[in-house]
Amino acid sequence: MVSQLFEEKAKAVNDLPTKPNTEELLNLYSLYKQATVGDVNTDRPGIFNLKDRSKWDAWNKLKGMSQEDAEQKYIALRRPQEVDRMNFSSVHASYNVIPFDDTLILYNPSDPISIICVYLSLSPILLLTFYLSWLIITRELESIIVAGGQLINEFINKILKRLIKQPRPHVSLMGPGYGMPSAHSQFVGFFLSYWSLKLWLQWGHIERRVRYNLYLLCFTLAVCLSRVYLLYHTFDQIIIGYLIGIIDGIIYFGAVGIVRQLGIIDWLLTWPLCRGLMITDTFNNDGITLYSKWQTHCHIKKNTK
Repeated sequence: MVSQLFEEKAKAVNDLPTKPNTEELLNLYSLYKQATVGDVNTDRPGIFNLKDRSKWDAWNKLKGMSQEDAEQKYIALRRPQEVDRMNFSSVHASYNVIPFDDTLILYNPSDPISIICVYLSLSPILLLTFYLSWLIITRELESIIVAGGQLINEFINKILKRLIKQPRPHVSLMGPGYGMPSAHSQFVGFFLSYWSLKLWLQWGHIERRVRYNLYLLCFTLAVCLSRVYLLYHTFDQIIIGYLIGIIDGIIYFGAVGIVRQLGIIDWLLTWPLCRGLMITDTFNNDGITLYSKWQTHCHIKKNTK
């Protein structure tokens, strides 16, 4: 007979995500099934049914365990989560979170700082949107290069999270998922190092470089701290993510420079697809603004009269 305590705690595992992303969630589900049904009594789902296949595999690992033992283990696993939720609620009694409009970011609508942190957390999406707009408007190859680097950096973050498997600080409130390293911090770390190197090594004629670099630094640090304020990450998770992103940005910048020196970029620009789309690489050559180009044009035109 399943106890009332088990029935109360079992409600959380009835609906798993399409692709379960934590071993903890699958473990809870398998214990729940073993306690209520017993050993697996169905065939293994097909290879394309990822959701049910993952759940079936987790359940099958408990074959032979008694329903009573599974029930007790399930309660033991859930109890620390309940304690964590109770402790959090007692300390942050006024922190009532809701999803931000059209996103999955949880924030406290009664806290102005929390609202600011939401917009800072949206900066990776906004930056990628900017890169796409930049490409559409100017056909600059640099937009593709830097966006590709950011996506590679994001892919590295996913791999590291799977390997480290460190949970977020408040799983019971924010939901399951890994937090080490912080994806947002790694994203802006890459953004900082790549554009700082671009600013100092390739655009040496630009004035006020120190000021621009400070703007970049303040912006990226604000994004990192917003993730801690919204309770998605610990300080360790954002620091490690930030440093990894900086290293990735430096390596990627160097790799792009080598590719340019080898003439691979110029070769790619000769492809029919690039010619048809009128892809250019003028941004890398000087980094001056359209206004500066217009001033130069007017100066030449005036002197030729």
